[in-house]
Amino acid sequence: MKKIILFRIRSMDMGGVPKVLINILENLDREKFEPFLLIELRQGELVKDIPRDIRIVSLVPGREEMSGNKLLLFFRLAVRHLKLKCYRFFPSLQKRKSVYILISKYQSPILPCQRW
Repeated sequence: MKKIILFRIRSMDMGGVPKVLINILENLDREKFEPFLLIELRQGELVKDIPRDIRIVSLVPGREEMSGNKLLLFFRLAVRHLKLKCYRFFPSLQKRKSVYILISKYQSPILPCQRW
C-alpha cells in the first residue's frame, strides 16, 4: 500500500521553497508514495512546473484564474482575502475543506497524523 504524503505551500511564486518542493515532487518514488499538493493560492510562475501526475488541491483561485474585468477582479480579490482570513482565524475550516476535497475528488483514505 502506498503512503499518502500531503505537501502544503502558500503559493508557487518564484523562490527557494517552491523550487525545492518541485524537485522533491519530481524525484519522489511513485511506487512507494502517493503525493498530494495543497496550495493556498493557486498562483505563481512555478505552477506550470508541477509534475502532471501530482494531485493539486487549492483553497482559493489565484490571480491568473480570475477575470480581467477590473471591477469583478476587485470583488473576487476581496472575497479571496476574506476566505484566507477565515482560514487563518479558524484553521479547522481549512483542514475540513482540504480533507473533504481529497476524499471527494480522489477517494483517498486520509490517515490521521501527529503534530510534531
